[in-house]
This record gives sequence, structure tokens and C-alpha cells, in this order.
Amino acid sequence: MIALGDTMRDRLVADKGADPDRVAVIHNWADCGAIVPGPKQNAFSAANGLADAFVVMHSGNLGLSQSLDTLLDAALRLREHLDVVVALVGDGTRREALQASARARGLDNVRFLPYQPKERLSLSFASADVFVVALERGLAGYIVPSKLYGVLAAGRPVRVVYGRGGWVNVNDVADLVDASGL
Repeated sequence: MIALGDTMRDRLVADKGADPDRVAVIHNWADCGAIVPGPKQNAFSAANGLADAFVVMHSGNLGLSQSLDTLLDAALRLREHLDVVVALVGDGTRREALQASARARGLDNVRFLPYQPKERLSLSFASADVFVVALERGLAGYIVPSKLYGVLAAGRPVRVVYGRGGWVNVNDVADLVDASGL
């Protein structure tokens, strides 16, 4: 049996009764040839109005397991800071609801951008000043967001968010971020 991290392995053993001797941990990875550190000033940041702003970015699925309402809450608190933009890049089942919430709250500092093809990820990722990897509470060990590996390959700082109400570092994702020094 394969687990994507130590916490996932521990949950498989404790919650599902897996034999610990038969569970191997194989961490996800990023294509470090396709995603490399790059300058913030690039074609993607210029085309999307991100070049002159401090950009807080989530890139990937806008789904049920991501705690993206937390980012909208942050955007609300930061809306007086005209130089700060929250960019949600991707698509998913919650995109329309998140867009409606941002509109209803008057969050002009939130931008919704489409998924980016692999050949544009370096430019997209380089546009961020900080990435947010957000998961709902209780999912640590069940989900290990693969986007984290691309963010680390891009050399961008990252924060890990678990559910509304706080920043916590309690699982494989946070441990990996801590180990990276970003």
C-alpha cells in the first residue's frame, strides 16, 4: 500500500487497520524542469494586473476540501490595502460560490483566473509573493496537496491553512514546508 506522507501512513494504520510493514511512503513530486523560479515581472503578471501588487495566491482546485473562505476572509480584512491582491487560479465545484461571495462582500482585491497550462505554470507561480495551501480541518493525512511541490519548485514562500480560524502546522504538508525553509 502506498501513502503520500507520514500522516497518511499513520491514518491508514490507525483508522483503516493497514499493516504498518506493508505501507510505503512515496512523496509526490514536481517537474522541476517545467516549474522553476522566475521573476515576478513577467507576461502572466502583467496580463492579469498582478505585476505591481503583493499577490497572495492559491493555484489549483477550488473545491470542497480547500478552505478558500479563509482567503476571502483575509481579502476582506486587507481590502483597504490597495496593493494587496488575492488570486485564486484554477477551477472547481466551489468557484461560482466563491465568486458570488467575493462579489457580495465587495472584494475588488480578489481575482479569479483560469487553470494555467503546464507550460505557463512557472510564469503564473512567479507572479505570487506568497502561496497559500488551504485545506479544511480534519483532512490532514487524508489529502496531501500536490500543488505544494510545484510551489516549492517555483521557490515561492508558502503558508499552510487548515480551516477557518487559524494557521496551524500539524501534518506532512506543514512539515515539508518547514523543512524547505520557504
